[in-house]
Amino acid sequence: MESTLLPATASFATAADISALLPASIVALTALVALFFDLLVPAATRRLLAVAVAAIGLVAAGIVLATQYGQVYAAFGGGFLQGGFSTVFSEIIVIATLATLRLGL
Repeated sequence: MESTLLPATASFATAADISALLPASIVALTALVALFFDLLVPAATRRLLAVAVAAIGLVAAGIVLATQYGQVYAAFGGGFLQGGFSTVFSEIIVIATLATLRLGL
């Protein structure tokens, strides 16, 4: 049985693939940072800091999404599609989440 080796130049994730996942990664990492601060901060300022950290992360993800608008790309061999409609829908979700955070204050 012959083993098949990939060439040394084979890449499993290109920079464009990582760029397509960047907004979702920012939101996920922001949630982890907010949970980490929740462990360390006194109870008096816990809610305000969590909302502030979440808002900063969502704004950062929204900016990245805005720069990706108009770029159609099938990341990871078509497993993750990035395009006009999905970018606009993601922006709507970001704005709705920011509004929900505002209501939580």
